[in-house]
Amino acid sequence: MRQGFRLTLLAATAWLSACAIGNEYAYDARPANIAYQGSGTVASAVHDQRSYVKSADKPPSFVGLQRNRFGIPFDVSTTSGQALDVDLGKTLGGALTSAGYRDTPVVVSFKETGAAVRSRLQATRARRLVLLTLNEWKTDTRTKAALYFDLTMAVYDERCKLLAKQSLKGRDDIGGKRFGTEAYVSEQAPQAFANKLEALFKTPDVMKALGGLAKKP
Repeated sequence: MRQGFRLTLLAATAWLSACAIGNEYAYDARPANIAYQGSGTVASAVHDQRSYVKSADKPPSFVGLQRNRFGIPFDVSTTSGQALDVDLGKTLGGALTSAGYRDTPVVVSFKETGAAVRSRLQATRARRLVLLTLNEWKTDTRTKAALYFDLTMAVYDERCKLLAKQSLKGRDDIGGKRFGTEAYVSEQAPQAFANKLEALFKTPDVMKALGGLAKKP
């Protein structure tokens, strides 16, 4: 009798945890649109500087936490298995290319300094250098699904002179319920990144630095 209870309890615990283990979000397949057309050569990079990645507490593929019904957190990773900055770099580069720029993507490591990353961008000899620094990006289902973000976009000329810098930082409630939100958040989180990238590109300083012309309606 007692053995049967233990087995039932173990099975129930495993079931409650299963929905929170091994979740993955696809950040490499969500397009972003720049609200103007441009031209010329651009080099772009996403630099992951999240504190828990730099300290090796979390892997570069970490994108957030999914909690089971006991509130125990489990890591969520990129579907591609690649570092998050690699996936986000595809969205960044794709947005620039779709807007008419000739983009050269530069894959960098979280271990590199900001100066080293800028130097690598400059080495492409592109006329504009776009660097997106990822200071924070993760989701958590502690209560409802929440997104924590801290992004900084900087645009430089070919001599690495800063032309524009814009940041977005905060916490968004992206809806859903505490439990059973895996599929919902897996759709909303990548879309949230695309939306914030579009907002950064749309700021007047960034638009001016990239020489953007407003699209005709």
